[in-house]
Amino acid sequence: MNRPVLTAIIRASLAATGARSGWIVLRDGSAVSVIAVAGDTTAALGQTLAPDAPATLSIATGQPASRSIGPDERPAEGAGGADGMPGWLLTVPVGDGLAALELAKPPSAPAFGIDDIEIVSLLADIAESAMDEHLVAPPTPDELAGELRRLQTTDASRYAVVAAALNSMLGAS
Repeated sequence: MNRPVLTAIIRASLAATGARSGWIVLRDGSAVSVIAVAGDTTAALGQTLAPDAPATLSIATGQPASRSIGPDERPAEGAGGADGMPGWLLTVPVGDGLAALELAKPPSAPAFGIDDIEIVSLLADIAESAMDEHLVAPPTPDELAGELRRLQTTDASRYAVVAAALNSMLGAS
């Protein structure tokens, strides 16, 4: 597992969405625990989540979820690595029922949008490879450059976000 890359992915997700904290959690048997964390948080590596924590639903269903958190939702306390009760959560599955990337915003922040879900889903795909370096072969530099050139010509705004994410990850390795 490449923890610096996972942390950089969370930081890139925070920068892209305006979230204040985030974590990647991994299911190991029936337990779900924190394997990477970034942002304004008091969460710790290895911290175990409650069975009814919001991230466990995304892992179980394999579906991303963006939602507001009510003040009485005790299982959401600290979700996404938030210090206290978040107002908004975005949870994206990583891999097939393996893990989740979860971000939190305070109640005063704007909600996560569809663009946030798309970019965080893209970053979650990268996180899957960083969690198991033998899962997929990394692209060659030529393949990566070609894909970035294609993305720049077909979707310049997404290219800018991906380029910023890659820059962030390169700075963390």
